[in-house]
Amino acid sequence: MFDLPEPVPYRLARPPLVQALVQVRYPVVASLGTVAGIAPLQERLRERLPYMEQASSNVSVQLGPAGAMLDPGPQDGWQFSDEDGHQLVLTPGALNLVIDQRYKGVQEFANLLTFCLSAISSAVPLVRCNRLGVRYLSVAEPLPENDFSWIDWFRPEVLGWSSSPILNARLDASVNRVQIKAGQEGGFSEFPAVAQGLVTTGWFPSGAVISGLPPIPVTSPSYILDLDFFVEASQPFSVDELVNQFKVLHSQMDRFFYWSLTEKGAEHFGLEEK
Repeated sequence: MFDLPEPVPYRLARPPLVQALVQVRYPVVASLGTVAGIAPLQERLRERLPYMEQASSNVSVQLGPAGAMLDPGPQDGWQFSDEDGHQLVLTPGALNLVIDQRYKGVQEFANLLTFCLSAISSAVPLVRCNRLGVRYLSVAEPLPENDFSWIDWFRPEVLGWSSSPILNARLDASVNRVQIKAGQEGGFSEFPAVAQGLVTTGWFPSGAVISGLPPIPVTSPSYILDLDFFVEASQPFSVDELVNQFKVLHSQMDRFFYWSLTEKGAEHFGLEEK
């Protein structure tokens, strides 16, 4: 998807990530909307996600060509959570695993995804997956003493013309959205269909709300980097294959994010090689 090398292992002391989300959609299972139907699954999830409550009415998010949007599909669902910020939102037609800024790395997230997919596949006879979506949303707030500090953190190719000196006006908002399709070589060779990506970047004003699970309010003017990659095709509900596809999509996101940072950006976010 990107002609970029895989970055060396690294960590960020001050990461801009505010939400990571992976979504697996499957044919509707009506019993998952009932207490009796969810009870066996709750027992399997209790080890890692001990807290359960009924999800709010707007729990469904669609990852795809239009970006992350609230979906008017089935919304009766359940939310499972732990003390570390992880949430699993299950509806009759989708599994959504979410973590906020307490995200600790892709391996931990992949391990929890494996656990959740294994739990649901052992409790419910799921045969097919219709869609896998992965989204990483970063919000970079400028320094208090410099409203334009974000311009120094990201490469000009990412920022676009609205951040260049030609703009002789106040920048209230700017959104750039690029949709791409991967080839089917390398890590994508075993995918059931062409993987697609949606890269949204821009300057968002205070008071804006970014769709998510839950939605993310923008409390001060900020630069947004929203990576939303997915594969939409019928495929067997295989835990190993779905987790591998998640890792491949994440790897592409990681390459893009690492490439997008300037030296000042790496310094600001505290990038350190492991």
